[in-house]
Amino acid sequence: MQNISFHSDSRIPIAITDLNLTLQYGNKSLYTLIGNDLFYSIYKVVLPTERSRLKECIQNISFSKTETDIFAILYSDNEYHHMLLNFTYIKNNQLIKIEFQYLSDIISEQSKLEFELMKYRNLFTLNGDKIFEYNPE
Repeated sequence: MQNISFHSDSRIPIAITDLNLTLQYGNKSLYTLIGNDLFYSIYKVVLPTERSRLKECIQNISFSKTETDIFAILYSDNEYHHMLLNFTYIKNNQLIKIEFQYLSDIISEQSKLEFELMKYRNLFTLNGDKIFEYNPE
């Protein structure tokens, strides 16, 4: 059996499913996201109009090994919110690992990276009088 590694205390919701998207395992963050109601299938938390696209991702995963797409997910507050889902095929066990990423986290990380990029562009092109920056932390 292939080792399936994930952090059960991770902030990122993680689900392990079979090829029919029947939930085999979910970490604490997953149940915080979708609520404590027992969902047997990940299909039930995806907006019904997007389920055919989800099915296509799953059909392609045995060939591509990974798939990534954005879906509207039913949160525990009974409203749909968009999330980036990363699917990874675990061939030896015929399982799928799904990581649910919050779009707000992705946007926040992108803003931080853009700020860092701008800072180092200014530093390396020596725009103005700034040659280096000191951060005591």
